[in-house]
Amino acid sequence: MHVHFLHQALTPLAASTAQARETTNIIAIVFFIIIKNHLTCNSKTTRIDSILESMEGSAVMNIDYFKEFVTLASTQSYWEASSRLFMGQSTLSKHITQMERDLGVPLFDRTTRKVELTEFGSLMLPYARALVDIQNEYTDQLANAKAVAQGKFVLGSIPYSAEYRITDLLIGFNAQYPGQPIKILEEDSITLKNALRHNQCELAFLREPSDWPVSDADLVKIPYAMDTLVALLPKDHQLASRNAIRLEELQDESFLILKKQSVSTQICTYACQRAGFTPQVVYNGNRLYNIFSLVSQGMGVSLLMKRHVHPPDSIDPPHMAFSLVDIEPTVRSSIVLSYRKSGRLSDIAQRFIDYVMEQQPHLFPEAEAMS
Repeated sequence: MHVHFLHQALTPLAASTAQARETTNIIAIVFFIIIKNHLTCNSKTTRIDSILESMEGSAVMNIDYFKEFVTLASTQSYWEASSRLFMGQSTLSKHITQMERDLGVPLFDRTTRKVELTEFGSLMLPYARALVDIQNEYTDQLANAKAVAQGKFVLGSIPYSAEYRITDLLIGFNAQYPGQPIKILEEDSITLKNALRHNQCELAFLREPSDWPVSDADLVKIPYAMDTLVALLPKDHQLASRNAIRLEELQDESFLILKKQSVSTQICTYACQRAGFTPQVVYNGNRLYNIFSLVSQGMGVSLLMKRHVHPPDSIDPPHMAFSLVDIEPTVRSSIVLSYRKSGRLSDIAQRFIDYVMEQQPHLFPEAEAMS
């Protein structure tokens, strides 16, 4: 009831970015009062002096702390929460400690393995989630309205978009909907997820591992395409003539792979670890050509997604001074079109999603397109 009333009463004040921020600060203060009185008052009747005492200093509480609290409650791990929030563990810990100090109660039980909500933390969680939802909603609406007013639609995409026919989609969509320019934000999937969560793009093509779950409860993911991991071997390598190899057969090799932060590299590393070894990486880079060249000259082997090496419609992989060998058992990755669950998509974003779903069966052979 508190959440609904506050939302209805205060949200209309958010007519601009500055007013929206002020509105959320007001909501944060009121929530703070409600929460603290729920936590500290034994009587069901709230005393006026307790409310006034709760208000003292509450206006300076950073509303971002509520998002940090919700994230930590969800992950039960300072490491994972700080990674999602793109902040240091020590900073996150200080913020949570400050919230506990302001509220006068412990919010988490901390152990060496994980953190768990206390009774007080469980009581606070639905209020904090509601506040975060309100903040997300108004920032979404303002960002979308601003983008529409400026005629902008920002689409995030992983590198090598041509290999996954994303460039074909952009050309076709532009032809079908002229006058609606699309701004492309090209980054790795990890950076794009952060961009989605901070309203820096509305939709994004991401790469995901297909063989283990990824925890992104706040994102919607529409299956788009699939790819498989392959080995690049020098032509004279003893395994180069094979149609397929097992990863453990490469455990003594030097590896040349993409940059550490990419999901492709994470998939490679995890697949090798599941095969019983950690790859000896001698080169991390952003340019495929450098990897092709180094492998061709016998400087090591590489693991890449097949479409990195063998894009659609090509007869032979480029720079064929190496051998391309399949991996057994198959290691897969998925390309998904993603957006945030909270908020509402702009009309142009929804049209783009519809266009992708319409064109997908024509872009990939049925065996490669995901169901």
